[in-house]
Amino acid sequence: MKTQTNHLIEMRAKHVAFNRLDLIVVVGMTAILFVIAMLVLALGSTGANARRIACTNNLKSTGIAFRLFATDNGDKNPDSYFTNKTAWPFSLPGTNFVAPHFLAMSNELNNPRILLCPSDRRIPATAWANLSDANISYFVGLDTDATRPSELLAGDRNLTVDGKPVRGGIVKLSRTNQLGFSSEMHNRVGNAALADGSVQNLTFSRLNAQLRSASNSIQHLAIPR
Repeated sequence: MKTQTNHLIEMRAKHVAFNRLDLIVVVGMTAILFVIAMLVLALGSTGANARRIACTNNLKSTGIAFRLFATDNGDKNPDSYFTNKTAWPFSLPGTNFVAPHFLAMSNELNNPRILLCPSDRRIPATAWANLSDANISYFVGLDTDATRPSELLAGDRNLTVDGKPVRGGIVKLSRTNQLGFSSEMHNRVGNAALADGSVQNLTFSRLNAQLRSASNSIQHLAIPR
């Protein structure tokens, strides 16, 4: 009887030890998976930040190009300089609302790839000769020149107006409109270049504050299709 009792005690001890080992393995695996998940999130966040910084740099270069063009053309941006739109230096089909502005500044911009945000799924143009709206991530403000430094000059194309996504074309905005960014590129925030040469990272509230502080009560934006 004593031997049998000892055997049962040993079996129970082994069972308890096995359960403890299982627990240690599970806890260890959970910790490893947690660390991996944190690394994935950190890398994803780092990648998103890097793309946002690259987008900011693109818009800074774009703002410089506008400034250089205006300096050589009576403080006027392409839209106000070429009053006769049929005389634009590069004629394109009517479905291209933004490309002509950047084509007019091709000497100042140097490379059409600068017109694509790294977070945008669109494909960059390989040369100025094949640039179209489909290769562009940024809208263009049509009422801006060097004398209006606070106006929206260019910015991320994924705008929403009064909660609805803008599909492309010429958009007329008043100070009563509610502007926003969709989640398509920078998760409902966006980058915009102002006519003074600065680039702002704009949340919903800052974007609308910028709209309402503009010197023009009505603004027109050309959004790439």
